[in-house]
Amino acid sequence: MESEARYSAETWHPMQGYERDTWYDITGRIVFTNSKGLVGVGLPRKGSRTTSKTKITTPDGKVRPGNHGWEDLYKDDKWLVPTNTVVTMELTDDTLPGGPRQVTRTFKAPFARASREDDYRVAWAFFAEDK
Repeated sequence: MESEARYSAETWHPMQGYERDTWYDITGRIVFTNSKGLVGVGLPRKGSRTTSKTKITTPDGKVRPGNHGWEDLYKDDKWLVPTNTVVTMELTDDTLPGGPRQVTRTFKAPFARASREDDYRVAWAFFAEDK
């Protein structure tokens, strides 16, 4: 399909790298992204003593507090946490009027990537059908 090839090759090429490394939780919240335009969204790649406090709670109820990053959940194409794991992150949010406030962000496994190309394929097929 011509429009599909155009998406793959031209305009959206830079975005493909971001899409390949942007992960969503089961509710659609970004849990990790390498996008430079979304700094501060989701977990950092690597946790450190200077990153936000986090808690990983596995389905069996075990809790691991710390300063976790994405690589504590997924690294080298391997999942390090089971499905139904919940990750909470405590941070200061200064994006709204009224000044900084403490918030808790919650991410629920499983985590998955989205595919704009697959989404476009479905949309193009739908609109190509004779109605």
